[in-house]
Amino acid sequence: MGELRLGIDVACREAHRAALADAAGKIVWGNRRFSTSSADLDRLWAAVRAVDPDAEVTVVMEPTRNAWVPLAAWLRARGAAVRMVAPE
Repeated sequence: MGELRLGIDVACREAHRAALADAAGKIVWGNRRFSTSSADLDRLWAAVRAVDPDAEVTVVMEPTRNAWVPLAAWLRARGAAVRMVAPE
């Protein structure tokens, strides 16, 4: 089983942006824009799982206002480990 890291730039008024890296840090894809809608989150998760359906996924994002809360909850419900980083 591999490891994938999903970095999310959380936005409050615009679309969020995501990038996916493998365990070695190689960018698999980037600048994927999405909203906090179920349909967009389903598409994002499908894109992650298309790379490696069995990989452990770690999501890294900063706690932007309260916009990160539904993202973190949705991703954790699908088995991702969510790590918050300081905005500095």
